[in-house]
Amino acid sequence: MRNFANSPLIYLLVIFVIGCSSHIQNLNDPNRLCEIEQQYKSVIVKVNDSSVANYSQLFLDKNPHIISYFEGLQQEKSKNVHFTYLYAEAGYGKSSIIKPLIQTYLQDDYGFISLKKDVIEEVELFKISMKCDVALSSQEDDICLNKLPYFEVNTAFLDSLLSFVTTEHGTLPSCIVLDDFDEIHPESALNLIDKLYDYLTLSAPHTQIIILGRPEAYWELHQANILSDKITGLGLTPIQIDNEDKLKLRIKYHIDANYAFTYPKPNSEEVFESILLKTKEYPSLAYTLTNNHVGSIAIENIDSSQNYYDVMVAEILNRAMYKHNRPANQEKLTYQIYLKLLSKIAYESIATISNEGYFSLNHSAKTSIHYEGKTYTVNSYDILARSGLIQCEPSQKQELSIKFIPFWLHKYFAELHLNENLTVRETLCN
Repeated sequence: MRNFANSPLIYLLVIFVIGCSSHIQNLNDPNRLCEIEQQYKSVIVKVNDSSVANYSQLFLDKNPHIISYFEGLQQEKSKNVHFTYLYAEAGYGKSSIIKPLIQTYLQDDYGFISLKKDVIEEVELFKISMKCDVALSSQEDDICLNKLPYFEVNTAFLDSLLSFVTTEHGTLPSCIVLDDFDEIHPESALNLIDKLYDYLTLSAPHTQIIILGRPEAYWELHQANILSDKITGLGLTPIQIDNEDKLKLRIKYHIDANYAFTYPKPNSEEVFESILLKTKEYPSLAYTLTNNHVGSIAIENIDSSQNYYDVMVAEILNRAMYKHNRPANQEKLTYQIYLKLLSKIAYESIATISNEGYFSLNHSAKTSIHYEGKTYTVNSYDILARSGLIQCEPSQKQELSIKFIPFWLHKYFAELHLNENLTVRETLCN
């Protein structure tokens, strides 16, 4: 029998296998995230000119396509019924920024409907119920992690809905804005688009509908294959913080918006100084601290003796569970289970991550973890969607492009999974 032990072919095969094994390991190496992390750090730079424009002007500078859209809308009011979905992440300020633009370009010829205030809170009028939206399966049973407002869409519902914007002469404006679209159950959202389109085609065929919501809700419309030529999506470009004046402006904006009825209202200058002092070595946290965290416990609790990232992760996840309620905080879903699910998703997604920080996720992908003798399984997208933890790019494909926001969360979660314990770590990209 021929001896292959010293065959060159065997050596080549061994080298190939080792190389492939090394490549596979590198695909899921959290250190691969460091290079991407560097481009997302919000470097604070001193500037001489402190006279910067207001927050709305910064938005316009970054989003000229939105201005073009409104200019075209003003000029072409004779189109057939059409929906335009303006999407941006939670905390962007969609309502407060877009509403003045609509007033500028359409003047009085528009109507504004808040699905949260005008519909969801009118439980009896619209027969609102709560329906499970995110479920976690265990060996014992399925646990509903989140419920969203659900309603049946029929002619009576649409009559009541449009009554909010119908004029005293019984006519509808040429443009109707539907805000808080991501606050309702996906099934109701799909039915609302479908049936409102048919309803207006018959009764007011030149109406334009503007929807404000998160990218995740827009992507769910793609998945349902009802978009075709009915809906155009326009993403709002994030406003990056690249100097101290813009950071100061963002702090003032959020304090004015979130603490308008708080007395005494936080001093924006003091908060600004506090953020600069506490984030000078971790500039990527400046954005996080000013994204719905102004004057909160996040700032008060961070000092030199604590790990910045662990404090911020706790704040961010608690915000997702208590404020966004996706998933809702409850006895059967502990903080540790939530953290382990996110960590496994982050680790396994490194293999598909792009240079821009986006990773691919199939809409039907599942994630399972073992915790305290039990196995828990959840739809990966469901646990991430509308949590306030991600940015996503809507796509016609089954694969969705997702990026953790702020980006350092991806490496933080991946390292936790890699180490198989939830201890404090200080090895994030510096």
